[in-house]
Amino acid sequence: MAYKKSRKTRVEDIAPANDELVTAQGYIASWARTTQVARQHFARDYEYTDGNGKQWLAKDRAKLEKQGRPVIEINQVLPQVLLVAGMHRDAKLGIACKPRGMEDARLSEVTSAALRATMDFARVPRVTDRVTDDSIICGLGVWEILHKIDDAEDLVFGDITAERIPPDSFIYDPWALTSAEGLQNGQFMGKWSWFSKDDFLDEFPDHAGYATTGEWMNIPNKFGQSSGDLLGTSDQLLAEMWDPINGRVRVVTLWCKKNVPITLVVDHNSGRVYNMPDKDKAQAFLAAMAEKAGRDAVAQFEPIQSDRTSAVVLKGTAITAPDMFSGLPMEFADPESANAHLNALSQRVGMGVYQQFEVMTRKTKKPYFYKMVWNEILKEGFSPFRDRMYPFAVLIGQQFSDTPESIMGIVRPLHDPQDEFNKRYSNLLANLNSSVSSGWFNRKSGGASTRLLSEVGSRPGVVVEYQSIKPERIQPMEMSQGHFMLLNLQQQNIRVSSGVNADMMGANNSTTVSGRAIRARQAGGATVLKPRLRRYEEAYLDLAKLWLSRVQQFCPPEKLKRIIGVFEQGAPLGANNMPIFTDPLTAQPMPEAMIYQTLATLTNIQFDLKLDVTPNTDSERQAQFEKGMSMTQVLTGTGRPVGPGTFAALCDMADLPTRFTEGLKRDMMLPPTMPPQGGGGAIGNVMNAMKGGAAGGGANSFGGAPSSGEGMEGTSGGQGEKKEQE
Repeated sequence: MAYKKSRKTRVEDIAPANDELVTAQGYIASWARTTQVARQHFARDYEYTDGNGKQWLAKDRAKLEKQGRPVIEINQVLPQVLLVAGMHRDAKLGIACKPRGMEDARLSEVTSAALRATMDFARVPRVTDRVTDDSIICGLGVWEILHKIDDAEDLVFGDITAERIPPDSFIYDPWALTSAEGLQNGQFMGKWSWFSKDDFLDEFPDHAGYATTGEWMNIPNKFGQSSGDLLGTSDQLLAEMWDPINGRVRVVTLWCKKNVPITLVVDHNSGRVYNMPDKDKAQAFLAAMAEKAGRDAVAQFEPIQSDRTSAVVLKGTAITAPDMFSGLPMEFADPESANAHLNALSQRVGMGVYQQFEVMTRKTKKPYFYKMVWNEILKEGFSPFRDRMYPFAVLIGQQFSDTPESIMGIVRPLHDPQDEFNKRYSNLLANLNSSVSSGWFNRKSGGASTRLLSEVGSRPGVVVEYQSIKPERIQPMEMSQGHFMLLNLQQQNIRVSSGVNADMMGANNSTTVSGRAIRARQAGGATVLKPRLRRYEEAYLDLAKLWLSRVQQFCPPEKLKRIIGVFEQGAPLGANNMPIFTDPLTAQPMPEAMIYQTLATLTNIQFDLKLDVTPNTDSERQAQFEKGMSMTQVLTGTGRPVGPGTFAALCDMADLPTRFTEGLKRDMMLPPTMPPQGGGGAIGNVMNAMKGGAAGGGANSFGGAPSSGEGMEGTSGGQGEKKEQE
C-alpha cells in the first residue's frame, strides 16, 4: 500500500495489514525511539576513531574557516583504540568442552574437535576481531550465527556461518538491558540489512512490487526523525542506494518469541529428553519403542513341539528356557499356547518402556521471525533452529546503568579531551601565525608607503623604501608557556580517560628492568581492562553455546567424522581400543559411531559436558604446558608410564609445528624397538626445550620410568628416560 500523499505523512496514515504487522512495527518504533541518542553517540565514536577531519563538527569547522584560522586534527583516540584492540587480539580465546565425569571424556573430545574445526571453517576469529573492535569503540558488538545451504562450501549439509552486525543496525529490546542474559530474554531482536534487487526478487518473488531501491526509513514516521543515517550506513553508500542498477532495498529481519506448547519424551533412567512435534507422535514413538523392546526380548526364544507337549527353548538349543518373570520352565500343551505366551511376554516387556519413558507437555517461548519492509511482511515463520535462542550473541563492552546511552566503549570519555586538544592546538598555531607579522610603527609623514607595508611587509627579501624615518616593527608578545603545558597535560588526560597507562604499554625510563618485570607491570596495568575482558569471555560463551547447537543440528555423524579426522578417531582413551564414554542407561562402553550419534541427538548435553573458554595467549599456553609437565612427572613418579593420550596432549600444548606434532603422535602409537635411555636423552632435551629450560642435563621430563624398559609400550620408539630425583 502506498503512503498517503499529504503534507505530513504519519505511520497512522498507513492501514496495517494485520495485527502481526502492527506488533512488529511497534517493536521497531520502540527500539528507534529509545536508542536514538545512543546511536548518535555510536556514530560520533566511530568519527572520533576514524579521524580524517570527522572529529570537528561541521559548524565549528565552518566558523574557523570563516575566520581564516587553521583546522587542525591530531588523532589521539586511534592509538588508544589500537592498543586495546591489540590486547584483545592477544587475549585469544578457545572453546573447550570439559567432561563432567570420566565416562564423558570421549564425547568431550569429539565435541571440542568439532567446535574447533567448524569455527575455523567459518573464519570465526576474523569475525570476532571486528566484533571486539565494535565493543572497544562504541561498546556494542554483535555476532549472528546462521546456517545456509545455497551458495555454501558444503552443498550437501550446508555451512554454519558467523557474521558481524553493525551496532547501529542491531535491533534489541531496551528493557532487556536490565538482565545479564545477553539480551536473550528480550521480547524482540533483529537487524537492518540491505538486499540487492536480484537477491530481493530471488528470496521474495511474490513481493516484486517492493523491489524499489532507496531508503524507506527516511520517510517521516513515528520515529520523529529521518533515521536512515543512524543505521550504520555511510553517507557515500546512502547516496548510492538509489542507483537503479547497483542500488539496494532496505529489509528488516525481526525476531520475537511466541508462547507455544512443546511435547517431550523423557527417559527417567538416563535423563535424556527427546523433542516431539506433538503428543500423538510422541505416543506413536513410545509404541514403536515398546514393540521393538518386546520383539528384541523374545527374539532369543523359539517354540518347539514334541510328541505330547510344546516348549519355548533358546534358539539353536533344545534347552527349555525359563520364564523371564516367574522363572518357571515355559512348557505348554500345544504350539498355540506357546506362541500366545511369547506374544504376552513381548507385550509385558514392552510395557516397561512406558514405565521408563514419559510424555510431557510444557509451555515455552520459541523464536519467530519476520522479514519485512515497514508496511509489509515479506516472510515469516518459526525459527528453523532447534534451540530456543535468538541467533545473536551480544558483547557489551561497558554498561553501568540500564539505559542504552550507558553502553559505551573507550572512545566515549575521549570526546571532550580530543576536542580540547584539537582546539588548543589550532589556537596555538593561529597565534603563532598571527604573531609572525604583528605590524609596523610608521610615521604618517616621512615614513614608508602604508599600502606597501601592509601587502608585503612580512615577505622575505622584500625591499621597502622610506623617505626620512625608518619604519619600526611591532614586537609581538612572547608565547605563553601555559599553552604547551596544557597540551602535554591534555595528552595525559586522554590516556587517563581511556584507561591506557604507562605500565600497560611497558614504558619505563630504567634500562635495567628485566623482561619478566616488564610483563608483570603490563599485567598489572591491564587490570583496568579486566571487566571488559570478562564481558568478552561471557559473550564468547554465548557464541559457543549457539555454535554447539548448530553443530548438533547440521553436522551429522558422517560429517563429524570427516571434520575430526582419521587420527583423532583412531585414538580412543580406553584400554584395548575401547572408548570410555559409557551409555548412561546400560553403563556399557558406547561404540565410537554411537558417540557421534549421541552428540547429534542429545538435547540436554550440559548434563554431560561443560562449555568453557580457554586462554590462548603465549604466556597462558606456556603456563599450562609447565603445569602439564609437572603433572606428568607426578604420574611417572608413581611407576606409571606416559601413554599415547598424555603424550599427544603434551604435543598439542607445546605449540610445535603441525607436521612434527602429528609425526610424534603417530610414532607414539608404535611399539618400542629400543631399550629406554637414562639421563638426558633426546626426548628429555626436546621437552626441556619446549619448557624453555636448558637442553640435556640428565633431567628427564617424563621421569619415573623403570630402567629395565618394562611398561614402556606407550613411549615413542622406546625413548623413555629416568627422572633424576632432585
